[in-house]
Amino acid sequence: MSNASTPFRPFEANFDFNQALNTLKNTLKGAEDGEIFLERQRSEALMLDDSRIKTANYNASRIWAKGCKEKL
Repeated sequence: MSNASTPFRPFEANFDFNQALNTLKNTLKGAEDGEIFLERQRSEALMLDDSRIKTANYNASRIWAKGCKEKL
C-alpha cells in the first residue's frame, strides 16, 4: 500500500480542472443548488491463522459524483 499520508489532489493527477468545472457548470445551469463530490478510499486486511497469513486483501477506489437540485 502506498503512503497513507500522500495528499489527495485529483486535479493534479486525475482530472482536468477546466473540463470538470465546465461539466459542473453545465449540470448546475438553472439549478438551485449543487455539489461535486470527490473521494479516495483505501483499505487492507490480513487474516491470520496460527501466525500464518490466511488471506490478504487490498482495495482502492476513487469516486467522482455531481448532483443538483432543480428550481421548483
